[in-house]
Amino acid sequence: MKYAVLFLLLFVFACSPEPVPETVQEAQEEPQVPEVEPVEEVVDEVTASPNSQEVIEHQEKAASTTNYKFSYSELSDDRITRTYFIRGDKVRVELYTSANREAGSFDVVYLDLSSREAAAYCELGNTAVCPNPEEKISNPDFDEYYFEPPHEQIQDLEAAEVTSGLTYEDIVVDVVKGEIEGEQVTMYVHGFYGVPLYIEYGPDEGFGLRDASFNSVTEDQVNPPRW
Repeated sequence: MKYAVLFLLLFVFACSPEPVPETVQEAQEEPQVPEVEPVEEVVDEVTASPNSQEVIEHQEKAASTTNYKFSYSELSDDRITRTYFIRGDKVRVELYTSANREAGSFDVVYLDLSSREAAAYCELGNTAVCPNPEEKISNPDFDEYYFEPPHEQIQDLEAAEVTSGLTYEDIVVDVVKGEIEGEQVTMYVHGFYGVPLYIEYGPDEGFGLRDASFNSVTEDQVNPPRW
């Protein structure tokens, strides 16, 4: 009987299922998304066509020519309307006015290109018209009497070259053809000073410089008694 019990116990232990070991599931890492570097947008720069070496030399000469005077004539009617005296950043503009103008009306406008100030005086008329030449008449609109000086306008040229030469106002000039902001332009450029004496933007559109003289403008001519 004793052996029967022992045998029964051995049989029960032998048939008991073995414990299943617990499995530990490892945490899975989230997949890493590779960083994408931003792509810089490549913009093609539009570069102007270069000017010829002759034109570049004219531009360099013009840049240092800041003392000259001339009478201004529109190509549309070939009539002189003003005379400009330029010295550095100061300009004197003499106006061609009616002989029967009113007393106290101005005939000279001084411009300060740095401060964009304008001062008007009555200086050119007789004493009946201009009783006090040193008295300021007004401060007129600067833009009404200003235009970009010729020695600066030549700096705006692109894709320009000298095409020929001729004589203009008894001065030997180079004929320069090029573009300004995409528009065709013709200039007659002073051979020594590099300043355009004639600028044509289109048929009857542009201006000419008459009686031009260089290095002749004094400080007194471009500075008013007061601004």
